[in-house]
Amino acid sequence: MDGREKTKQAKALLVRIFFPRRCPFCGKVMLPEENCCPNCLPELPRVEQAAHCPFCGKRGCVCREERLLAMTQSCFYHEGIAREAVLAMKFYRRPGYARTLARCLAELMEDTSGWDVIVPVPMTAKKQRRRGYNQSALLSRFLSEETGIPTEPLLAKTRETRPQHDLDGEERRQNLLGAYRASEGAAGLRVLVCDDVLTTGSTLREAARALLAAGALSVGAVTVSCTKK
Repeated sequence: MDGREKTKQAKALLVRIFFPRRCPFCGKVMLPEENCCPNCLPELPRVEQAAHCPFCGKRGCVCREERLLAMTQSCFYHEGIAREAVLAMKFYRRPGYARTLARCLAELMEDTSGWDVIVPVPMTAKKQRRRGYNQSALLSRFLSEETGIPTEPLLAKTRETRPQHDLDGEERRQNLLGAYRASEGAAGLRVLVCDDVLTTGSTLREAARALLAAGALSVGAVTVSCTKK
């Protein structure tokens, strides 16, 4: 083992000692190979995949006559400790939780060969400066590390929109119409969109619409959590 490798291992050891990985669901220190602590594991509200539309990911299908997504999957229902973890990552400055939650996403994906690139759902520059980071971009980055699929910012948000959590289903849809633009780099690619929460599906549908318009061959999506309705 050369000096460079020894230095790398020493740094990794110091990181584990002073900045141990913590369970995103309760905050307790956990082992490096764990996604959550043993106490939280049985409490996770895992999604019943068979009960959801395989295309839009909703329990009540929202594909309508326009099927934009080739597949959508979520790890957990947006309730209990899963909801608390997502909110902590998103609003309460726990960006480190994205690494562990991305590992949950990687475990959800049985076959990664069907995708050429992972694309995060974007924020406007103004909103990202205010929050300090884009949680979807962090999830995409760590999911890329877990799966080996490259991640690229092929989507941009072209205008500010009202917060989605304040709106009902139809208002969410209207709020996001035309809000995303995809780069020409999406042409010919099978794109996997990554986001934190699936609620009505409006965000993912509009992201897929923009990517397909830019020439993407197909668009799928994964999210950490989803609502039951």
